Amino acid sequence: SYANSSEKALISENMGGWMTPLIKYYEWTGNKKAFELAKGFANYIVKHHKESLKDDEVLGISNVHGALFCIGGVLRVARHTKNKELIGWSKRLVDYAINNLATSFGWLPEHEGKGLLQESDTQSCEGCAVADLINCCIYLAKNGYPEYWNYVERYTRNYLEEAQLKDTSWMPASAKLEDNVHESYDNIPERVKGAYVGWGDPNDFVNPTARVRNGLQNCCGPHAAWATFLVWHNIVTKEKDGL
Repeated sequence: SYANSSEKALISENMGGWMTPLIKYYEWTGNKKAFELAKGFANYIVKHHKESLKDDEVLGISNVHGALFCIGGVLRVARHTKNKELIGWSKRLVDYAINNLATSFGWLPEHEGKGLLQESDTQSCEGCAVADLINCCIYLAKNGYPEYWNYVERYTRNYLEEAQLKDTSWMPASAKLEDNVHESYDNIPERVKGAYVGWGDPNDFVNPTARVRNGLQNCCGPHAAWATFLVWHNIVTKEKDGL
């Protein structure tokens, strides 16, 4: 739907997010069709990005997770193509997110703007957006900007690892209600143990005035776990010129 509507931004998880699995498939199998499709996605998005922006937008999609997941895919394509235009475009947008949206320790607002918020809502952070920023910084480092490893370490140490729910003793017991086809109430504190922040405050696991209040987001748990893997996987890397 994003690709077929001039009113929607081009840069979104619905479209650009597919670049990462396509590139991974290419890396694992050597499938040239997957690589050409990923490369086509990246070139198309970078070429037409400005056309889709509203006056107050830089990323081009309200959801920061969606935008950064797309940018991370473009950087993975650039890792193989060495395309300086893709790298420069991505770096400009990642720098914007770092300098204008994120805190120094990596908390990110869910949205670039406040268009989806009600008057009583405050911005909150999705763990998946932090994961995407870490992913982008990893691939900027791999694309010739090693200084971005400093952001990877800072965001991982000071937000990502603190954003996992490891202690549920502060959570109230589940409501004494029967499960139904839409909702489950049984032993919720233990069942969400290990999840990551979804709609969190800078220093709290939940945000009582978020757009969705006192809740977790289903995209954040697996995506933040993926970022933890990416950090672990890149602590030591073997390249042609050594370790």
